[in-house]
Amino acid sequence: PTSWELGFPRCYGFWGVLGSPIIGGFGVPPRGVLGSPLWGRGGPGAGPAEYVVRHWRDDAFFGEQYLSGVNPVLLRRCPRLTGVPGRGSWCGGPTVAAQGGRVFVADYALLEGLPTGRIGDEPQFTAAPLCLLWLSPAGRLLPLAIQVRPRGPTSPRPISPCRYTFHINILARDKLLNPGGIIDQVSRVWGTWGQRLVARATAALTYAELCVPDDIERRGVADVPNYHYRDDALEIWGAIESFVEGIVGLYYHEDSDVVDDPELQDWVGEIFTYAVLGNEKSGFPAKLCSRPELVKFLTMIIFRCSAQHAAVNSGQYDFYAWMPNSPGTMRCPPPRSKAGATAESFLATLPSPAATGALLALLSVVSYEAGERVSRGGSPPSPPRDSNCPQCPPRRRLARISRRVQRRNAALPLPYPYLDPAAIENSIAI
Repeated sequence: PTSWELGFPRCYGFWGVLGSPIIGGFGVPPRGVLGSPLWGRGGPGAGPAEYVVRHWRDDAFFGEQYLSGVNPVLLRRCPRLTGVPGRGSWCGGPTVAAQGGRVFVADYALLEGLPTGRIGDEPQFTAAPLCLLWLSPAGRLLPLAIQVRPRGPTSPRPISPCRYTFHINILARDKLLNPGGIIDQVSRVWGTWGQRLVARATAALTYAELCVPDDIERRGVADVPNYHYRDDALEIWGAIESFVEGIVGLYYHEDSDVVDDPELQDWVGEIFTYAVLGNEKSGFPAKLCSRPELVKFLTMIIFRCSAQHAAVNSGQYDFYAWMPNSPGTMRCPPPRSKAGATAESFLATLPSPAATGALLALLSVVSYEAGERVSRGGSPPSPPRDSNCPQCPPRRRLARISRRVQRRNAALPLPYPYLDPAAIENSIAI
């Protein structure tokens, strides 16, 4: 057809996916996937996905996705350019000292060496890229070099923060991550070696990376311009922290009250034992000894189960619906030289139409807003009341943050709405 229509091209051939239990299980309304405009909010030309289609080849947009995309916590300042531990060396490039600390690295080492399986009759491939980026004087984060070839021994990624969480976890195990489930149709990396990938990530997890101020400092990105995730996340962290301080102060008057609470200490100890497997190097507390420690721990949990989930989940459809920008699987191995990186080889590497359609269906589902939506600045249905409780949550502070975010976004060619408190769910809900 010559005119724009809702839905996806029929050549994607993923109608079987739309009829799978996962769609109904997650509660997508009757308009469903086919009623969700590919172009985002308001039709063609009006949403982030259209921006991605027009700019996915631009170096500036490539770098911008590390600041305001779906994975805004990977980038870190590179202390030196002689090499990254365990990842080889960079030869012939500028030194970080000469660049005044303007060189950054994005390392997908978690994906290194993971074997893949097949989708249909086609073998699938993955890479563990290492990307070097430079912050220009104009404030743009630009790629310097990308290493994509395989590496390894055989070759040269009282608020209710748990609302809907159990429901979603059960559906994910039953419909998403199960053998032959939708993830298997999208990417064989998870279906084949998902548990190994999770084990790697768990072993590398630290308490500092879950606490926004500590994470910003450890990655050396406090002064990177146009880092909208950082700016919004720090403000929301502060608002949550202030609220938690008020609640903790009502029930724990002294540090000794925290130490002497057996149920609290058992809860923290259980998280240390089962979530990070007792790994002392992770920095996770095995017990809490003061009110500030309790405030930080609770702030971390609430932030991760609300704002951080919004940051890494809500934009998936916007940034990933255009498959060339972020393919979910590869039908060819990464090129071993620049000569092998041609337009033809790139097209041959993209996922098949069936896998693309399955991924689009999944992205539409996981980016969909849940029923009975409760924003970070709102309240759950019939919340418990306590006449001595501070205002829950601090709506005025969150409203100020929301107004600032919306003013900023109005002037941006590509808005960053995912940490607007008015758009953040109180819990991990889709």
